[in-house]
Amino acid sequence: MTKLADLTRVKVMKRFFIVIFSLSIFVNLVLLDIAFLHGGFSPLKKEVIPTPVVKTEKTSTPDSFCPSSCTSLIKQATESSKAIALKQQPSSHVGSRETFITFGSGINSSEDWQDVSGLEAYINTANYGAIKAVTLEASIHVPTGNQTADVRLFNATDQHPVWFSEMHFDGGSTAKLLTSQNLTLDPGDKLYKVQMKTQLKFQANLDSSRLRITTY
Repeated sequence: MTKLADLTRVKVMKRFFIVIFSLSIFVNLVLLDIAFLHGGFSPLKKEVIPTPVVKTEKTSTPDSFCPSSCTSLIKQATESSKAIALKQQPSSHVGSRETFITFGSGINSSEDWQDVSGLEAYINTANYGAIKAVTLEASIHVPTGNQTADVRLFNATDQHPVWFSEMHFDGGSTAKLLTSQNLTLDPGDKLYKVQMKTQLKFQANLDSSRLRITTY
C-alpha cells in the first residue's frame, strides 16, 4: 500500500510540473505576441546613425536678388541702350551716302565761259544734312579732236564760279570722264549752272554732267 501511494504521489507531481511548464510557455508566447504587435520588441532592429548635414554658404548672385522677370527686363534695357548707342555713332561707321544731281548733256563753241543751255538746277544744302564731299563729274569730247575745252559749275544766284569746280579737257575725239576737286556749295537754296569754253571755238560736246554729293 505504501509503494502504491508513493507512485501515485510521483505521478501527481509530474503532472503538476508539466502543467506549470506548459502554462509558463503559454504565457511567454502571449507576451511575445503582444510585444510584436505593439512594436515594443524587434530582435533585428538596427541602430540608425544620423548623417551629418553639411551647410554650404551660398554666394549672393544678381539672380538671387532678382526674379526671372526682373532679369528679362534688365536684358531688354541693355540691348536697347546698345542699339541707341549704335544709332548715335557717326554715320561714317556704317558707310557714307551718295546723292547724284544730273544736269545732262549739251554743246559749246565759245571762246569764253558761257552757260550750256538747259544745264541748271536749284540745290539747297540744307536738304543733305552733314556734307562730306561734293564733286562735279563731266564727260567731254571734241569731234574734230584738235582743241581743248573747259567746264565748270557757276552759282547763278550769287554770280560767282563754284571754287575748285573747273576741269580741263586735253582734247581728242574720244570722250573722257573728268572729276573735279572737292568743291564747296554755298549754304541755302542756290541756282547752279554748267558753263563751258573752248580753245579754238570749235564745237565741244558735253556728253554728260552731274554733281556727286557725299554725306556722313
